Amino acid sequence: EKKAQRKSKGAKRREKEQAAERQARREDEDERREARKNRKNDGAGDGDGDASVATSGPAAPAAAGATGAAAGGKKVMSCNTCGGSFPSPDEYRSHFKSDWHRYNLKLKTVSQQNGSEFICVSEEEFVSVDADELFFGSS
Repeated sequence: EKKAQRKSKGAKRREKEQAAERQARREDEDERREARKNRKNDGAGDGDGDASVATSGPAAPAAAGATGAAAGGKKVMSCNTCGGSFPSPDEYRSHFKSDWHRYNLKLKTVSQQNGSEFICVSEEEFVSVDADELFFGSS
């Protein structure tokens, strides 16, 4: 039988580097999962969708039909960008045409271009600010 070959110093070093990279990726993924779980738990408690949601990473979809069980057993649609919950499909679809959703999309795009973290604006915050200034800038 053949003896197992010894690994070179370079191979051992590469192995250590790869193991460290894998561990760092695992830790990052665990942190993202924990943050996602915390956001989900925070948003599910009040049900009115006014909680601010911070989304990290470019892979977060602009909007998806995430569903959850409501009190009456009906599905609640929620917007991943804004964090709002909508009891009916009509309200859910009309939300995507709203200024609130468009403003959050604009913030998300700018934050991704700058490489900063996206923090959405709740509907109450959006209503309290001047919408014309947000979309068209101050003249």
